[in-house]
Amino acid sequence: MPFLQFDGDTRELSPGDTIVGSGTQAGIRISNVDLSARHFTVQRGGDGQVTVKPASAQQIVVVNDRQVPPGGQPLRHGDVIAAGAAEFVYLDDASAAAPARSRNMNAPYLVNQAERSAYPLSKKSVSIGRDVASHIVVRDPAVSRFHADVRSEAGQFVLYAQGSAGTQVNGQPVTAPRLLEEGDEIAVGGQTFRFTRQPLAAGLTQVALGAGEEDDKMSRRDTELGMSAVTSTQQPESQGRSMMPIVIAVVIVIAAAAYFLTR
Repeated sequence: MPFLQFDGDTRELSPGDTIVGSGTQAGIRISNVDLSARHFTVQRGGDGQVTVKPASAQQIVVVNDRQVPPGGQPLRHGDVIAAGAAEFVYLDDASAAAPARSRNMNAPYLVNQAERSAYPLSKKSVSIGRDVASHIVVRDPAVSRFHADVRSEAGQFVLYAQGSAGTQVNGQPVTAPRLLEEGDEIAVGGQTFRFTRQPLAAGLTQVALGAGEEDDKMSRRDTELGMSAVTSTQQPESQGRSMMPIVIAVVIVIAAAAYFLTR
């Protein structure tokens, strides 16, 4: 019997398709791990073959550090399926231990060889573009303001093309999210960035990332909230001050009237 294991929980895979995701239609439903409502399916065929397949071309699914193609990929005992922030282990037999697997945990960089600079992929999402709000600013009129993102996903790093000017990897246009592999060259306008986990070569300068669009939005949002709070606390006070002369005048009139009535 085939099984899918996640976080110590082992689920048997029934014949047919099993949807994995965060939505109500998922047969294996997991929240808070960055899965879409229908992220991928695991299909158990009549011949016993089990296949994993992304729900769409926009969903990133990785098996043993390699991106699963849109048409799906057969699974073998011990395969590690990564999606979102979750990892699953496929088992032919729940009693058989999965084989150990080594991974390259070196820090990843985007290296601009022409400028002898290296940008660490130290954030969950690193934006590239002409706008000053990008983490990596490319001052080229051929580059879109918000051109591309490199996101930490499925235990790897995935390139998302955002701008209308087009992005290429190894000379090929990027039309869907693409898992980056060692040595991949990303062309953004006239600039080329090489993805690597190898130790940086001598002569390269590590460049700190800029604030980024999301960081900039968050800083503005905090300021707006602070200003709103100050306004709401000051308004009743100003209203109270403007009413004070009227209240005093009314009290004087009432006191004077009472004095004359009692005489």
